[in-house]
Amino acid sequence: MKTLSRELILDMSPFLKVEKHQVGLPDGKIIEDWAWLITPDFANVVVITTEGKFLIFRQAKYSVQGSTLAPVGGYIEKGEEPLAAAKRELMEETGYEAPHWE
Repeated sequence: MKTLSRELILDMSPFLKVEKHQVGLPDGKIIEDWAWLITPDFANVVVITTEGKFLIFRQAKYSVQGSTLAPVGGYIEKGEEPLAAAKRELMEETGYEAPHWE
């Protein structure tokens, strides 16, 4: 597959950009309007307590018009290592620090 063209449709930097791509397929067919989403990298943390329980939290989400259960996580800041982002998000969202990371 090959990108033949791209057009920026929506720019909500730094959190989201939406592009429309024209894509050429190996059989010669062309997809005229392939939606391409560009978002920052993020880290999610699977927290397992010493009792073997998983830590998740309830958060309000506009997109579902209510709340959801989610793992700890968030965007990786520019220049930040993924593990550092995971540790930061754990502290920001829960107030916890973890002694062991895999």
